[in-house]
Amino acid sequence: MTVTSGNRCPEYNNRVGGAKKSYHPRGRAADIQVEQVDPSVVQKYLLHKYPDQYGIGKYSSFTHIDTRTNKARWG
Repeated sequence: MTVTSGNRCPEYNNRVGGAKKSYHPRGRAADIQVEQVDPSVVQKYLLHKYPDQYGIGKYSSFTHIDTRTNKARWG
């Protein structure tokens, strides 16, 4: 597993198009890639492991997970 984005300063988060309420600047989010595993497979695993927790999103080349207190899903 490779963390492609973790903690970001607010300026960098804005520059890369991060959400205004992103968990990256809080140090509570990671974008990950698993070598030779499609992000949809990674997302499916995380959804199974954490069915009622966290923010879990799938993008074309990575999967996002954050430690928000409410459940959120996208992608």
